[in-house]
Amino acid sequence: MYKESRQPADKLVTPKEAEAYLAINNFPGQRAYNPFKGRLYAENMESGTHRRIDIAVAKVRETGIDYLMNGQHNCQAVIIYGKPYQASVSYYMCDTMEDAWRLFATFDVHSSRTEQQFMHSRRELFTDERLHTIPLRVLQACGTALTILTDGKTDPRFCPPKNKIKTIKADYVEKYPDDVIFVSQFKDYRHMMVIGCVTAIIATSRKNKQEATLFWSRVATGEMLTRNDPRAKLRDALLDTSFLGNVRGGENRQRAIYTLCIVWWNSWRSNDGRKFAKVSSMNTIPYALD
Repeated sequence: MYKESRQPADKLVTPKEAEAYLAINNFPGQRAYNPFKGRLYAENMESGTHRRIDIAVAKVRETGIDYLMNGQHNCQAVIIYGKPYQASVSYYMCDTMEDAWRLFATFDVHSSRTEQQFMHSRRELFTDERLHTIPLRVLQACGTALTILTDGKTDPRFCPPKNKIKTIKADYVEKYPDDVIFVSQFKDYRHMMVIGCVTAIIATSRKNKQEATLFWSRVATGEMLTRNDPRAKLRDALLDTSFLGNVRGGENRQRAIYTLCIVWWNSWRSNDGRKFAKVSSMNTIPYALD
């Protein structure tokens, strides 16, 4: 857990103190410094239009290290301004690096941190070390897919919940590492690294991992496939997404791709001889066969 270790300090932060804060600006996933923003803040300080700045520092018991959680651009601005500036400095104690990560995720008042930044800062903190080397784009895609599927006991939910917790995708990656590792074997096949397809890969691997490997490895490479093989038909569709037609909206496109993937998976598993799949005529999302 994390908590404030003492009362916030309202004080004048000097350029030298600002440099000291920046010396601990080494938390994983911190936004890159934007020189334009730093200069703008400094100009606002000079003109008297910049409000009191917020700075947050956390000590992590697990590592014994202090990290700057918030305020890097304001600290740079104080240095450029060259004079002390009024600030509110808050201090936190975190038990673990994961606690620090959750604290870090709360500081996005002026310029929201992206989910990719949250995932980047979490990657090396995942309990399963296999996740540490997975590309961020794959972790992001899996995180989204896992929020759609959750535990697999309900129908996939392609509409994101309101007031979504910003750390939820990373939390799901932590909870279901085997799903992520399974998807990662196809990371080099761009036509498969789209949300709808990644969601289908996870859903089918949960049904039968051995068969899912046979299915998706051929969708990936196209090797040794006949023209009428459901895997070939799905591969062709993923490489040429004209089947989406007039489908608009991210969630609708994800749902359509997922539906197509499951249709051809079911066709392959049941050997039903299906010739084509008209996703637009399907009112419900098909259930993946075992």
